[in-house]
Amino acid sequence: MIGYIFNPEFYGKGYATEACQAVLNYAFAELGAHRILALCNPDNAPSWRLLERLSMRREGHFKKEAFFKKTKVGILL
Repeated sequence: MIGYIFNPEFYGKGYATEACQAVLNYAFAELGAHRILALCNPDNAPSWRLLERLSMRREGHFKKEAFFKKTKVGILL
């Protein structure tokens, strides 16, 4: 499982894309993975765009898969 939280000052600089791409490359090339699943808060459009940049596609939408609560620090699952 991969998770990421960034200070808003660092949004849009490609850090999450680069890190996630490296993990995916390792999983496929070194670990022999043939499929990887990602979960994302449906209200988090930037994370959806990140997953799509990584060549992932939307296959389903679980309305009650997880509970997200916004806090002063971030989002809790």
